[in-house]
Amino acid sequence: SGGCNVENPVKVSAAAMTWNQPGVISCPLAQAMVRFENEIVQQAAWRNLGQPVVRVYHFGTYSCRNQRNRSRLSMHAKG
Repeated sequence: SGGCNVENPVKVSAAAMTWNQPGVISCPLAQAMVRFENEIVQQAAWRNLGQPVVRVYHFGTYSCRNQRNRSRLSMHAKG
């Protein structure tokens, strides 16, 4: 309702990626996040720290809400 819509939503478990908590996001975003983690984040961690990233903390995924101080929908409203 309210114009919020996630096309092809998936619930990503914390076990599927290194996230601190599960989250609902669009399928294309989930695919991009997996690729980003594998190809960028983990490689940079090994190169710079000599070990993998074990946890990525996020502060939320899908949430039907407007941008702060605006009447436009937040990107969170689209997953």
